[in-house]
Amino acid sequence: MTDESVARPDEQPVLFLIHRLSRSLLRASVSYYQQTFGLGVPQVQILHALGNHPSLVSKEIADFTAMNKALVSRSLSELTDLGYTETSMDASDARKRIWSLTAKGRALVQTARPIRQARAGALLNVLAPSEREDLIRILNLLYASSEALRVEETRQMKAKRRKQASKAADTASASQTAKAATARSRRGKTAGGSRVSSGQDQPPAAGSVKDLRPAAASRRST
Repeated sequence: MTDESVARPDEQPVLFLIHRLSRSLLRASVSYYQQTFGLGVPQVQILHALGNHPSLVSKEIADFTAMNKALVSRSLSELTDLGYTETSMDASDARKRIWSLTAKGRALVQTARPIRQARAGALLNVLAPSEREDLIRILNLLYASSEALRVEETRQMKAKRRKQASKAADTASASQTAKAATARSRRGKTAGGSRVSSGQDQPPAAGSVKDLRPAAASRRST
């Protein structure tokens, strides 16, 4: 490989490189664990989490494995059906379910742990010890930055939705006010038209005024 064929750092976006590495690791792990143990990566991660922490609630498993609650719930259900995990009620809170490994699950973790460590070693042996330490530090920094970005973007999106909802409510209120004003105006016009048609508030006809004058003159002469 020549120097000309190596892309400059600014031509290899960091996020793309991380995504590419993540996809490669995932593809390799899915294939290996499925063929070796008949399990997917989420199930293996949960088993190792429970192997390191014997009793966990679902939220703790989600935190340790960086998976969402729905995936954790589905994976735990599958592992329970296979006989690797079991659940019990929390003595202090009946609403909580505590998950742990069965004897079958503990045996699988004991078998898989050295294999998992060997695979990690094969991946990381291209790095010197100091480079591994730098990589861990950098990855932790990027994770913290990613979480901060996620929280801030979530806050901004919620604020935007609240603003849109408030604007929609104001528009609906203004529309209702305009409709009410239009309805009152129409009722007023209808009432005015009814008075005209019934003869109310109309001046007397010219002939009627003339007819009243002789009678008034006659009363004055008497």
